[in-house]
Amino acid sequence: MKSLVFFLGLFLAGSAFAQSEARFEVSGVGMDEVQVLRFDFARQDYVHHSTFRLEEDKPILFHDDFREPTLYQFRFGPEQQVEVAVEGPGLFKLCKKEFFELEADAGSIADFGRAIHQLSDHYFSELKVEYEAAVEKQDMEKLALLEKEKDELLLQFIHDMEAAVRQMGPSAEAYQALSFFDSHKNFGFLAEMAGAFEKQYPQAGMTKALAHRVKRAALVQQGALAPDFTTRDIFSEAVALSDYRGTYVLVDFWASWCLPCLAERPKLVEVYESRRPQGFHILSISLDEEADKWEAAIAKGQMPWRQVRDADGAIAGLYLVSSLPANFLLGPEGKILAKNVTAEQLEALLGELLN
Repeated sequence: MKSLVFFLGLFLAGSAFAQSEARFEVSGVGMDEVQVLRFDFARQDYVHHSTFRLEEDKPILFHDDFREPTLYQFRFGPEQQVEVAVEGPGLFKLCKKEFFELEADAGSIADFGRAIHQLSDHYFSELKVEYEAAVEKQDMEKLALLEKEKDELLLQFIHDMEAAVRQMGPSAEAYQALSFFDSHKNFGFLAEMAGAFEKQYPQAGMTKALAHRVKRAALVQQGALAPDFTTRDIFSEAVALSDYRGTYVLVDFWASWCLPCLAERPKLVEVYESRRPQGFHILSISLDEEADKWEAAIAKGQMPWRQVRDADGAIAGLYLVSSLPANFLLGPEGKILAKNVTAEQLEALLGELLN
């Protein structure tokens, strides 16, 4: 899908919003209609606003009350859409030609998705080539080394992402950009930005939504009591996280299609076999949708600990897991001691805790 994101910056002074109008003029070629949607911060989704017939020689004119910074989405058919972050009232002219063009009296155009793509190419393009070669050869040792290199580059990548959003300041533009950030890896930055939003726009929908996101993420940070859940394992027997109270347990999210997960498995098996006599456990939660692929991967990986499948993503959602591999080391009281540790890091931690 071709999706371009345009952001308009028109900043208001102070924390109060002057109720006025955002006026839009939309024109273009090659499309019969345009759907306009407005973001509902409470629902965390776009809500239909209007649908217009689009004529090549006649622009669409419409307006909407401006009360606070917000987001609009313009859909030109099923495969093309533009998101517009409006920071204040004014006239915004959007034209669809071969590409989307935007004119704004006091606005700016930014495409954070494209910025991320460029940063990704800068940091990971060479690594990607090596990774694909290792995958083709099924070289698990090489994949494990590349994972370490990726983690080091990721720190620099995240630093640059955060710097770009800080420069935007509290705004609808920044709010949309923050959707690209991971609630675990970037929790500190999300909390920082939530504070900045609260200071400048304390009553805005985007501020309340960001505060809610940070509050929810705090429930699965280090030191928090891990959310309990009950499900069924590969043998259809009931299993609850609370069953592991009084022990050290690694809650391990993975999938049969996650090559970094599979590359780490042999080392994880070694740690488990070494520490199991001391009361260490692993509970693996697969995000596989197909049971046969899940079961085949378990058999191939010779994983002797308890296995469950989270096909609908309910448990992953509870823990805000957005990428794999992901894991949480819990202590005897059920509190999160560490997150996203490698097998080597896990062994070192258990060496301190169990000895």
